[in-house]
Amino acid sequence: MDEIGRLEREKKCLYSEVSHLVKKIQRKSDSAVIFVIRGDLIHEILSLLDFKPIKIWKIEEKPDEKKAKEISNFIIQTISK
Repeated sequence: MDEIGRLEREKKCLYSEVSHLVKKIQRKSDSAVIFVIRGDLIHEILSLLDFKPIKIWKIEEKPDEKKAKEISNFIIQTISK
């Protein structure tokens, strides 16, 4: 889901959809989601959604090859379960 930011922090825009998705994922052990969250809001958004991520990648610009491979491997492993 791309990008969770200021409007969701104010419980506007896609907040209800994101909140519903988080609750659904937390009930199912075989579900996963990747969120793109503004770096300056990450802790606030995760707290608001009461969400504990498995993994966090900080990407400021285009990721280097190593980080891109790590992310793609994580996605492949997750959807292959």
